[in-house]
Amino acid sequence: MLEASDAMHGRRIADILDGAIGNDGVGQKLFDDEMLLFDGIDDDLLHVLLREVRQAGGVELKAVVTPFNRLWTSLQLRNELLREQAEMLRAMANK
Repeated sequence: MLEASDAMHGRRIADILDGAIGNDGVGQKLFDDEMLLFDGIDDDLLHVLLREVRQAGGVELKAVVTPFNRLWTSLQLRNELLREQAEMLRAMANK
């Protein structure tokens, strides 16, 4: 588990996961949302972890790291998760 710091804001997800973050001023705090990323775990463990997260009060923004979103910045991923969440809520309201 890796706890986010301000130095990770604005960084590519791949760089954060690979530990390739320096102190060059890029890492400015861009948002306050809590975000949980899962990388390199199998489906069974993912389901267990998601259940435990829900039981502990939940985290609103969650994502599995993919070859595509690894290249996004933390802010891009956050914005995409918020967009997807809004779409799902809209779809549920229209049922």
